[in-house]
Parts: sequence; C-alpha cells; structure tokens
Amino acid sequence: MELKQFCKENNIPLEKLGDIGEVSDGFHTFNSLYHQRLILSAVLVNAFPHLAWKSHKHHDGEPPFGGGWFIVGINAPEGQYTYHYEDKNWDIFRCEELEKAPKFDGHTDKDVERLLSLVPDPEKDTMSSWAHHEVELAIQAEKEACKGTDDWKYGAGCYESALRAFQCLARDNDDDISIQMTKSILNRLVDGRTLTPIEDTPDIWSDISEVFSKGEKSKQYQCKRMSSLFKKIAEDGTVSFSDTNRVSCVNIENPDASFINGFATRLIDSIFPIKMPYLPSGKKFKVVQDEFLVDPKNGDYDTVGYLHILTPDGKKVELNRFFKEVDGQMVQIEKAEFDERKTKKVDKK
Repeated sequence: MELKQFCKENNIPLEKLGDIGEVSDGFHTFNSLYHQRLILSAVLVNAFPHLAWKSHKHHDGEPPFGGGWFIVGINAPEGQYTYHYEDKNWDIFRCEELEKAPKFDGHTDKDVERLLSLVPDPEKDTMSSWAHHEVELAIQAEKEACKGTDDWKYGAGCYESALRAFQCLARDNDDDISIQMTKSILNRLVDGRTLTPIEDTPDIWSDISEVFSKGEKSKQYQCKRMSSLFKKIAEDGTVSFSDTNRVSCVNIENPDASFINGFATRLIDSIFPIKMPYLPSGKKFKVVQDEFLVDPKNGDYDTVGYLHILTPDGKKVELNRFFKEVDGQMVQIEKAEFDERKTKKVDKK
C-alpha cells in the first residue's frame, strides 16, 4: 500500500509526516534506504564495469526527469537492470559512458533478481581490478606532484579515459590475440591512419589549389580519407604525393625529442616517393640531423646537416646533405664547409 493511501485510510494528515525522506519504519528512513541502494548499486557496477554503462540521456535522447539526473545500467545474463540517480553521484559509477542509454526492455522492480545471474569472470575481473589500481596510483601521483592545486585533474581525466578504453577492450574481446588486434586498429584510428589502402580516385580528393598554389599552374589536392596526405599535379602533368605525417626528425644531440620539418618531408618524398595504392606504415621515417647557429642574428639555427634516415623497416640510409642560411634561404654546401662552420657555432639564447 502506498504511504499516501495509508494516511488517507487512517485519517493521518500528510503534513504531519514532515519530510517524507525522513519517514522511518523504526529502523531506517527512506533517505537512508535510498542512499544504501545508491552505494550498493555503485559497488555492483564497479565490480562488473565491463557489463555496465551510464548516460545522461534515455534511448530516445531525452534527459531523465527533464535534467539533473542520469541513468546507470548493467547488462546481466538474464537481462538489463537500471537505476536513476542525481548528477552529483555520477563519478562514483566507474563504467562506460554512453551518449544515449540502450533501448529500455521493460523491466520493473520485480526483475531485480536478474542481478543474481551476474557471475564473476576471474580473468576479466582480475585485469580490470589491476588496471583500476594502477590508474588510482597514477592519479594519486598526479595529485602529489601538483602540490595542492587542481592541475592534477587534467591528467586524471586522461588516466580515467584510458581505463574506460581498457575496460572496453577487456569486455569486448575474449583472448589476448583479439585484444592486440583491436589495439592495433585503435592505434591506427587515433593516429589518423587509414585501415585500408588509399586508391588514387577522383572522389577522395579535395581541390585546395586556391589556398596553397594560387597563381601557380600546378594543382594541389588534400585527401578526404587522411588529412595528412596531399597530391600535386605539376604543370607538365607529373603527379606526386606527400604524407606530412610519415616523417619525423630528431637532433643527434637530443634523439628523444622528435619534431616535424617540411624540408625533411620533401627530402623523403624525393628519395622514397609514395606510390598508389597507399597504406601508411605504423612507423615513421626518422631523419637524424645536426643543426647549430653560427650568426646570432639568424635565430635558432642557420646551419643544418641531414645525416641519415632510419626507414620504417629499420634500415639506415646515409644522407650527408648539408645546408646553410643565405638571405633567408637554405643553400646546400659541402661537408667541409659544414664542419668548418661547426667550429664557429655559438650558443643559442
């Protein structure tokens, strides 16, 4: 029997009850029972994160109760079961975040026994617990390093995002081989690399000549499937391609810090021209260079030597091409002049 009906039949004015949440059966108030339900459901969701989800929208795209609430659910073997909670409790449910909740299957409170069908998966639960503990340690280290400021929250968000991705991998894959394959695919997508070869067909190119070669007789195009890939058609009809994301440079004195250099990219394009169909490699060409400054008025450097290339398959190709700055342009020089200039290098300011 509903409380309102009970009060009506027993001539008890509702206003005498006061705060409904504080109505008690002699042992627990409604507020206490709802809080216990909140904590217990959070524990259940966090114990089975690979089966759980949460969203600020129902399946139809509408926010629960008009806003300020979210829905959290768990896909038990015997069916779905869900709860609604206020947004202030969002963070205690550590599970996948969805744009919209899955379609409601019509379950009621009588279906709560579906949750008894949840059986721990030792392997997945062990992996998830290990990952969760590692993320907690990393976030704690971030907090300690930030010394009382809120700067740790950005890094914490990245760790938590990685944890959700890990939990998805563990949930959706049955063995280590499928996890590694999925990770490889995900890495290509994150890096902006296509999953299948690119064919040189008219439909995949956007004409950007007005922006990058205005006034010239050559034509420039950008690939719709991979924004780092460009196509150039010279005045004589010669076609060339350039992938600005396939080359990185390192300074021989600081090999751990990589950067992008347009000249090095063009150099690679001339030595290792892209051919169609093109499937970008998982590893980049690495150009090892030596740069320094001779004349302080020239900025960071005015002399550079491109020493060698490390190809994606691990081969070393000698370059030994040397340049100096003359009137704002890099002009090729002999190694002897490069070595002489190096004896005159000055420290950068």
